[in-house]
Amino acid sequence: MKLYKYFKFNSNNLMSLSNDTFYFSHPLNFNDPFDFKINLSSSNNEEILNKLCTFLETGSGEDFFLFPDEIVKDILNKQYDYPLDVPFLSDTLEFLLGYELSEYKRVLNDMDIKKYPLLKVFLEFYVNLGVTCLCLDPSSPAMWAHYTHNHEGFCAEYEIDKELDDEFIFVKDDIEKQSSIELDRKMILSKVKYKPVRNNLLNDKSNKSDLIKEMFIKSAEWKYEDEYRLLHLEKNSKSYKHPFKLKRVCSGLRMNENDFSILKKVLDKREGVKLCTSRRSSFQIHWNNDDPRIFLA
Repeated sequence: MKLYKYFKFNSNNLMSLSNDTFYFSHPLNFNDPFDFKINLSSSNNEEILNKLCTFLETGSGEDFFLFPDEIVKDILNKQYDYPLDVPFLSDTLEFLLGYELSEYKRVLNDMDIKKYPLLKVFLEFYVNLGVTCLCLDPSSPAMWAHYTHNHEGFCAEYEIDKELDDEFIFVKDDIEKQSSIELDRKMILSKVKYKPVRNNLLNDKSNKSDLIKEMFIKSAEWKYEDEYRLLHLEKNSKSYKHPFKLKRVCSGLRMNENDFSILKKVLDKREGVKLCTSRRSSFQIHWNNDDPRIFLA
C-alpha cells in the first residue's frame, strides 16, 4: 500500500526525507479546533459538577471564561437542571484543554477526577500524544495548495507494510469495527473516518480501545483529505523515526530552480528514491516520472 505526505519546502522537512522521520504534532496545535475533542458522558454528572465547582471557586477569575456564561452561572449556583443531552464531562474536558500541558497533573490532582477512568486515560494519552497525517491522493490540487505552501513544496510517496516494525500497528480495516486495538505498540496507523457528529462515550462503560477509535474520527467537512492518521502514543512536538519506505518525491508546480536543486541533492543520497516533477492537466496534478535532471519551470 502507498500513502502520501505533503510538505512545505524548509530545512526541517528536507531532514525528514534524509532521516526517515516525521514531525509528530500535539493536537493543541491543530488547525481544526474540533479535532480530538472527545465526547464523554457519565452516570455521575452531579458528582463531577461538584468537583468542578470546588475547583472553579478556588481558581482564578480568568478560568470562568473557558465556559459559556450561562453554564458558569449555573455551576456556581450549584444548579444542575441542564438538558440530558449536554455532555457534562465533555465540558470539563474543554475546561482542562485551556491549560498548558505542564499544568495537567496539577489540574487532575486538584479536581480529583481519577475515579473517572476513561477521562483519566484520555488525559494521560493526550499529554503524550503525537500525530502526523498522510493521505491516499498525491494529485489533489487542494492538498497541494494547503500543505505545500501554494505548490512551492513537495509530496512524498511511502510504501506501507504492516510488518515493517514491531513497535507499529496498522489497522487496515474500518477502525470503528475493530472489537479491540492492541495498545502495546508505540504507533498506530489507520484511516480517518469522517462523520457529521461524534460518538458519545460513556465514561463508566467504554474502554481504552473505544477511546483510540475516537482519535481517528473527524468532521465530514474534511472528507476531501482522505486522511490516514499516524498516532505516536509516547512522543509529541518533535521529529521521530517512522517505519515506512520512502519511494518517490514529487516537486510542486511552483518550486523554484534553486529549491529543486537542493531537493535533488538530498535525494541523490537516498538509494532507490526517485525524484519526479509535477505537471498540470485540467484540474489535476500529475507526477512526471521522466528524468527530472532538466528543471521544468
